[in-house]
Amino acid sequence: MRCPKCGTLNRAGARFCANCRTNLAAPILATQKTCPNCHKPNRMDAHFCAHCGHVFRASSARAPIPPWIGARVGRIPALALAGVMGLALVILGVGVLTLMNVFAAGRATPTVNPSAHVPSTFVAHATNAVPLSTFTLIPTAVPTALPTMVPSRTLVPTLTPTATAPPPTFAADEALNRTLRATVMLIVPIEGLPRQSIFGSGSVITRRGYILTNNHLFYDENGQPFNSQFQAYIAFPPRDHLKGDAEIQYHAALVESDAAHDLALVRITAPMEGGALPSNLGLDVMPIGDSDTVELGHVLTIVGYPGIGGNSLTLTTGNVSGFLENEEWIKTDAEINHGNSGGPALNAQYELIGVASAANESTQGVGKLGLVRPIRFARELIARAKRESGE
Repeated sequence: MRCPKCGTLNRAGARFCANCRTNLAAPILATQKTCPNCHKPNRMDAHFCAHCGHVFRASSARAPIPPWIGARVGRIPALALAGVMGLALVILGVGVLTLMNVFAAGRATPTVNPSAHVPSTFVAHATNAVPLSTFTLIPTAVPTALPTMVPSRTLVPTLTPTATAPPPTFAADEALNRTLRATVMLIVPIEGLPRQSIFGSGSVITRRGYILTNNHLFYDENGQPFNSQFQAYIAFPPRDHLKGDAEIQYHAALVESDAAHDLALVRITAPMEGGALPSNLGLDVMPIGDSDTVELGHVLTIVGYPGIGGNSLTLTTGNVSGFLENEEWIKTDAEINHGNSGGPALNAQYELIGVASAANESTQGVGKLGLVRPIRFARELIARAKRESGE
């Protein structure tokens, strides 16, 4: 007979199980049932054998569990756990790689040399020049004919014209013209080289002929002056024809340098033909703004004499693109080129809020940004100019 506890087959008439010593003669409590397939004991409420998966005949209406599920039901939690752990490892790996890329990008960002007056990725924009009469202008090529325009077949209904806004006042135009007339070209001769000179731009800040510009128009990168007398010539177009080329009008000399901020104060000393200065030079004065109010995205206008296509006034407009070195520089996408050094940077009201000083000339394909020195660093120079001019 078969043991109801362990399923061992015993000889007929045996009183005890030869394997587990269960009393075969004792009445069997209905707490277990024996699988008819493998003869192993199971719980009374089991629907399938826990050892071989045999499905017991169910008394309820619930459908029995298929044998292949019963045989593998114990493996499902383990497989699910393995899948969850694998997915977690993949997510962790992607996160680690992302953090490594971000860290590498941060390490690769170029830093600015704080000991230099101008960051190392930027260059100063004074231009090595010769007298104005020796410049040769090469015109750019223009297309010989415009492309033929083919009209669309789409029918456009006739629209009733709406009332147009009244024309704007001339206040903005007059403010712009005043700043244009207050922008001059500075030509600094190089000692020992009679036909060589450095030229840049500047802003007239008093009626007595004081001009704010860059210090690097007078000193080379080694700190040596281009001429021992610190002399310069002042040129600008005719007052009634700002579209014309600049013409040399005055002699000038360096008054004070601020090498730490690459700023300089220059004063007109005599007319070009010689003699004493007249009491009224007839110069327009650049209005001074507040560089502390400049914010990211503000409109910025650069005026100067970059020498591109001639020696006429050139105006470029862009935005305040950012700041450098604790706001010691204003970055801008307004075009700044050689010859703009010392020229005015203007806000939307055409007030002087900075001095164009340098531009990024990187060849790494990262774009081009200019650097403007905020006008707040020139407060002492401006105060001296106004004090000595009696203004």
